[in-house]
Amino acid sequence: MPPDSGQTLDALIADYLQSVEAGRVPNRQELLDHHPELAASLRAFFADFDRMDRQAAPLRLDADPDATVLPDAARPAALPTVRYFGDYELLEEIARGGMGIVYKARQKSLNRTVALK
Repeated sequence: MPPDSGQTLDALIADYLQSVEAGRVPNRQELLDHHPELAASLRAFFADFDRMDRQAAPLRLDADPDATVLPDAARPAALPTVRYFGDYELLEEIARGGMGIVYKARQKSLNRTVALK
């Protein structure tokens, strides 16, 4: 990989994620075609992105983005059931905002309490 390709890859991934958050999913094949020197790294990123998206699907409250913004009085203090996300057991919701949800969680492998966004 040329010296500046890491910065190019970072910029491509950042642009991709910003587009996805804005509701515009870029054409992956076009990205691969325009950046053949980064194709292997981009494919690995897309695979990881898809895997995380599948794992996070059960944690989504609703497909409607407005439905996830709850007033403080309506915010659940604890998850209705124990949920696992990778190595983490989600214990309760701590905070919620425009950039995501923060959970109090237990990291199973190290048996410690953590904040997970």
